[in-house]
Amino acid sequence: MGSYSNGMNGISQSRGFKSRFACGSVGLINAVVRVRVGSGGVLAPRVLWIVTERCVFMRCRVLFLCLCLPFAASVVLSGNAPVVVSTDGEGDGVWSFLPDIVGEIDGKKVSRVDLLEFLRKRTNPVVFRGFDARDFKSYAREVFEQYSNQVIMAELASEDGYPALEMVFRETKRWLDGASQGERESFERYLKKEGVTLKAYCAKNAAARDADDLRQIAIDAWTREKIAPGVKISEEDVKIFYDNSAEVVKVSQILVKPAGNTKAALDSARKRAEGLLARLKAGEEFNKLASTESDCTRPNGDLGTFARGEMVEEFDDVAFKMKKGEVSGVFQTMFGYHIIRLDAAWKRELPPLDAALKARIRERLKAMRTQDFLIGKLRDAKKKLQVKVFF
Repeated sequence: MGSYSNGMNGISQSRGFKSRFACGSVGLINAVVRVRVGSGGVLAPRVLWIVTERCVFMRCRVLFLCLCLPFAASVVLSGNAPVVVSTDGEGDGVWSFLPDIVGEIDGKKVSRVDLLEFLRKRTNPVVFRGFDARDFKSYAREVFEQYSNQVIMAELASEDGYPALEMVFRETKRWLDGASQGERESFERYLKKEGVTLKAYCAKNAAARDADDLRQIAIDAWTREKIAPGVKISEEDVKIFYDNSAEVVKVSQILVKPAGNTKAALDSARKRAEGLLARLKAGEEFNKLASTESDCTRPNGDLGTFARGEMVEEFDDVAFKMKKGEVSGVFQTMFGYHIIRLDAAWKRELPPLDAALKARIRERLKAMRTQDFLIGKLRDAKKKLQVKVFF
């Protein structure tokens, strides 16, 4: 499946969408969801997920959340000799800090092996420059968040009538329906030779696939067939998005990500963020703290530019009320606690709102609203269970 991108002539260009919040490689739906919207592109392609990650959660690349290396581009373009790091967890020892059990999702343990396998599939090749132990730990936590988001979303899909095994059966059935007569006859001969039914074949096929792929199949089908069709975009929605696209800001951030969603983890993260804000007020440089203390791995916490409406609501509410050079207080999103600085703000000239541009905006909004719905479902689910990180 391809990636969602529409080149809207300068209006909210596809630059990471709702993935920059999480800084690193995540954004909730950054790695969790790949959604095909109508005949348009794909919402939130699973890999990377995540990547064009720029640390702030923009509204179109989702949860679904996918994991991509936000750092890769800056490293490759830096001109400095990169350090190539394998992700097998062996040899180089960069992941040796991970315990055998890296966390829990609603009481179910997540092993180091499972997390590294999930990471490995999304970081090929992995190129890091100047990463220290703290950077690798921050990155691993982001990958764990993506992993937990995918697990939770797959469970929600199953509860809504989209269990993974059934989706494999339906996926195979769709293939058969579109296959040529010769392909169908050949497949039927194979089933007869093996002495298995289509259901049994699909069960065997599912058993041979890894859990990550099965979860993604369920999430994709649920989103494509159940969620996206219910999202409607009006002419007024298109006009509001167009008008908002004229306002642009450039922002840097300091991000503190909790080690899970327990009260203790949230309280600890908030306390740490408030401590960093106190240090800023005492005169320490924003760029220095963003580089050495933030869980956002972008250089100096630089999130780049974005228009009104591209970020999640909590972020927009703060960023678009600030003055150039102003530093915000601590505020929370579902990805952690943020302190942001407004580096620049301006209004840009927009192209005419013709039929072609309206169609592209409508498609973008469809993806955004679908993602917003999924994020809401994930947020509600997380309120009812506990996610713990052990590193």
